[in-house]
Amino acid sequence: IQAYLDPKCTAETPHHGNPPPHMNRRAFLQSSLLTGLAAASPCKGEPAEPPIRIGLVGCGRMGTFDLSIVAQLVGTQITAVCDVDLKRARRSAQKVSDECDIGGRAPEAPQVFGSLEAFLKDGRTDAVIIAVPDFQHGYCAAACALAGKDLYIEKPLAYTLEEGQTLVRLVRERKLVVQVGSQQRSLRQFRQAVNLVRAGRLGKLREIRIGLPVDKPGGRAEAMPVPAGFDYDRWLGPLQPVPYTEDRCHPRHGLGRPGWMRWEAADLGMIANWGVHHIDIAQWAMDCGEPVRAEGKAEFLSGGLWNVHGAFESVLTYANGIKVQVTSKFLNGILFSGEKGWLFVGRDNCRLKGGEGFGERKVLKALDASSPEILKPLAEGEAAFGPCEFSHQEEWLSAIRARRDPIADIEAGNAANTACILAWAALKSGQAVGWDPVARRIVGNARAEELTAYRPREPFSIRTLLGSKV
Repeated sequence: IQAYLDPKCTAETPHHGNPPPHMNRRAFLQSSLLTGLAAASPCKGEPAEPPIRIGLVGCGRMGTFDLSIVAQLVGTQITAVCDVDLKRARRSAQKVSDECDIGGRAPEAPQVFGSLEAFLKDGRTDAVIIAVPDFQHGYCAAACALAGKDLYIEKPLAYTLEEGQTLVRLVRERKLVVQVGSQQRSLRQFRQAVNLVRAGRLGKLREIRIGLPVDKPGGRAEAMPVPAGFDYDRWLGPLQPVPYTEDRCHPRHGLGRPGWMRWEAADLGMIANWGVHHIDIAQWAMDCGEPVRAEGKAEFLSGGLWNVHGAFESVLTYANGIKVQVTSKFLNGILFSGEKGWLFVGRDNCRLKGGEGFGERKVLKALDASSPEILKPLAEGEAAFGPCEFSHQEEWLSAIRARRDPIADIEAGNAANTACILAWAALKSGQAVGWDPVARRIVGNARAEELTAYRPREPFSIRTLLGSKV
């Protein structure tokens, strides 16, 4: 697994998919993989059925991470990899061939493709991991769904409201098994927090506070020659043509954080990037769908290529009356407050600086509460969800075998992503945004409707794709 990593590339903190602050990416991947392989799994031992043939679309940072876990599991076979940057696709294929042997059995080298169309025509996949940039999620996932593939879609589900709703319909019509990459649902402390909140340990829930990091300005906008083997036009896909520059795309060497995550045409910023993880957990704990109103304010980056939001404050209001504050001015994690106290959950322990509202405490644990009583184990039958038995990727494979919904299904992924898009639209428009969950449309903010409209470049449009029935 170490061979998957660039030894010069350590994690940049914070952003989606990164390790905790005290761990570099190498240690994080090793730890995550060992945790996943140690878990009880129907994929362990000798497979009772033919292997699930898996393809990867998007051979960058998260695609490599997902592939490194899935390829190690008995009962899987990596048959194809696809990326418009052939350097990345070939590297992923070589690593599968060289490193991902199971029990001494060297796997066959996967086929390498530079276009999604060729990848799908090959036909030797049952399931596909979608790990392309956010703005390509909708199109690539729709094309694979039309081809009948079960999917693991990295979060956020899609870049626009229309794409997310279209994916939900396609997946349900074709009875596909889709796991969204909201991996916090498969982390022990988040599952425990959701169970405790749902079981009423906090009494009546009053409010939720979510803390997120911020992006920093920068990025070189000067045009550069397009590297050999990189189909930049296909990489842009639904986006309007703009000159190539490395900071708009991804690093030419290693798997560092890509620049497109800070370019608003391709990504909506932290509110929809890491934010979708925490908002998903909040909605899961409340057992509800998306909010009915979003409001907030933000600063936006300037002075370089990168232009997503910086420091921000946002409030999401739900039909149950609960308000979820999402802000860059709070600890990275989720604070549930109720009539009986509070419960905090995050990816790692947090060192407090004072003034956060936790009294004399110096550290918050990854799962912490105002009282030990809140954290006492639940009695049998009290927990809404069982213990975490699999890694997020293994749970997807288990669901494929059983033809059931996984823990982060398409509706949950779309609901969390919808909340993030509404919050971003409020930040960007500077006005409150209403949402009609029945009609599934924005109300009361024409500017927000305009900002969130789906206007892809042809032929990279889901609408065109559906018309062609690829």
